[in-house]
Amino acid sequence: MIRILILILVFSVHQALAQTKQAYLNAGSKAMEEGDYYTASIHFTKALAFDEQDASTIFKLAESHRLFNDYREAAAGYTRYLSIEQKNKNKLALFYLGEMKKNLGEYAEAKKIFTDYYSIHAGDSDLFAEKSRLRIASCDTAEKLLKDSVPSVISNLGSKINSVYSDFAGQQMFDSTLYYSSQRFIDKPKGREKKSSYISKILKSYYEDQSWQPPEPMDRIFNPSGYLDCNSSISADHKLLVFSRCRPISVSSYHAELYYSKWEKGKWQNPVKIGKEVNDKTYTATQPCIAANGANGYILYFVSDRPGGTGGLDIWKSSYINGQFSKCENLGEVVNTKGDEVTPFFDNLNSTLYFSSDWHAGMGGYDIFKSVLSGQTFSNPANIGYPVNSSCNDIYFSNNGSDKKGLLTSNRPGSMYLQSETCCYDIYSFELQERKPPPVDSAAIRDSIILAEKMLRVSDSTTLTIFLPLKLYFDNDQPGRRSLDTITRKSYDETYFEYLAQKPEYLHAFKNKNGVNNNMTEAVENFFTTTIGSSYKDLDRFSIALAAQLLAGRQITLTVQGTASPLAKSDYNDRLSKRRINSLLNYFRKYNDGIIQGYIDKRQLVIIEEPAGEMLAPKTVSDNYYDKRKSVYHPDACLERRIEVIAIRYEN
Repeated sequence: MIRILILILVFSVHQALAQTKQAYLNAGSKAMEEGDYYTASIHFTKALAFDEQDASTIFKLAESHRLFNDYREAAAGYTRYLSIEQKNKNKLALFYLGEMKKNLGEYAEAKKIFTDYYSIHAGDSDLFAEKSRLRIASCDTAEKLLKDSVPSVISNLGSKINSVYSDFAGQQMFDSTLYYSSQRFIDKPKGREKKSSYISKILKSYYEDQSWQPPEPMDRIFNPSGYLDCNSSISADHKLLVFSRCRPISVSSYHAELYYSKWEKGKWQNPVKIGKEVNDKTYTATQPCIAANGANGYILYFVSDRPGGTGGLDIWKSSYINGQFSKCENLGEVVNTKGDEVTPFFDNLNSTLYFSSDWHAGMGGYDIFKSVLSGQTFSNPANIGYPVNSSCNDIYFSNNGSDKKGLLTSNRPGSMYLQSETCCYDIYSFELQERKPPPVDSAAIRDSIILAEKMLRVSDSTTLTIFLPLKLYFDNDQPGRRSLDTITRKSYDETYFEYLAQKPEYLHAFKNKNGVNNNMTEAVENFFTTTIGSSYKDLDRFSIALAAQLLAGRQITLTVQGTASPLAKSDYNDRLSKRRINSLLNYFRKYNDGIIQGYIDKRQLVIIEEPAGEMLAPKTVSDNYYDKRKSVYHPDACLERRIEVIAIRYEN
């Protein structure tokens, strides 16, 4: 998993001395605690030989394979576990089976599994229900990316650079020098009783005679005994180098901090640990990227799990001016998510941030995304496509002044490995090529004409007006809980499915002390099954008719009113109303593969916003924060959290 790669995979070589099933299980559990998942799989396999139908051991073996990135064996293990264990099933077995199928590129099967998981656990309070919903969308995204592949050449850098251990974080300088990290070295620091383990060092290779030459470790000031040095990043002017230094806390635990070195008098100076502006004694700071910041110095992008982020690992930044790092700040919710965002790289020539994420919709565990910086604002991340991305983990994107070619790290099939084809990471080069125009397909043209004719038949203005007023409903303080923004990244369909998942919570609010339903639960049930569900179906039919009229050349203006319950202050509710209206615009932009987006961009479709906040809410709706049964969960309050398409105007 990527977290292990961040702090460096630690594989210890164990001799299997256990002779009993319990001894093998104990040895396997210990190896799991130490992060030695391959050795754990050996012990669990031997324990399973005593009883091949032991569901608990089968699950543990599947877990060890998953954490070792052996997707195929893990999928087989979870499948076997689910077929044997009929009672007290570990709910995550089904979710992780979906993950493994997705990593294997079996997207249709993965989507079915995630759908089954979501149907069972939609009301759960943990992240896995939300993850499963996102994975359903990711499987659809993956299949679209496969169909619309980016012409490119992806090449493994070969055995002179890569090894059967993990090689990663490549950065090419001046077309002839490659810096990267490798976890091929054995080290046994003094004072530690544990056996030798594999550690990483920063390496350097030169391009000579039409190939990269075998690397050598950088100066010992970067690779001291007892530490794991990796993830080096060098500024474009070759004056500043920042890297991760991981200090062992236990056999399997490391604390990563960032160090920097200056290029002076023809050599790199002794590294200096960056201060508390970036490093933290409790939380990790790793995976640096140095970007130019004009005459003011540099911007340091890096990854941390410190408080103040959006969840998991986030990307942060700190300015470096006159030899001083500023207090770091989070890049915000456009880039960062509840999942992990890792391995940032900033392309100064194109003002573009590249990074990997396991939350934004993608093909694999981690996909590479790009986000363009305009002023101080990053654009919504875009998946850079297949085959640069794969069904496995694709991380550490970098280029050398060209957005057409560069390097990435991946554990995709074709990488060198120890025990399974996807266990370990190699460095790959990529080169994007010009997309050739598709040949003329007369059959496709004919089908398009037929479709257009069908849509023109429903282009009469009454097709849209019959839906008015089109009402759409929202969960309390959504989208963008506690936000002061007037826009949101979410589209209405996302908020709709999240709202449905809250149904058990709304029903629970009206149970009495003995857990028995009262007469309000029927009203809540009716609101979720009839009111919300019917409105979403109406939205889909409305969108079809809207697309037809736009295709027919109609110039359309929609007036959308947004309202809120009176629970918060008036100014906040006005902003919340605007976010709700904006979620509908986002929905139209991505509807049916973007069929409507072009009409929005050229203003053939215009949306007039009428944020009404709480002004239209009846006085009978509670605004008592301390009585959420009435102010949040009551159907009367639910009905006020909505947007409405209240008017349609045709300009031609």
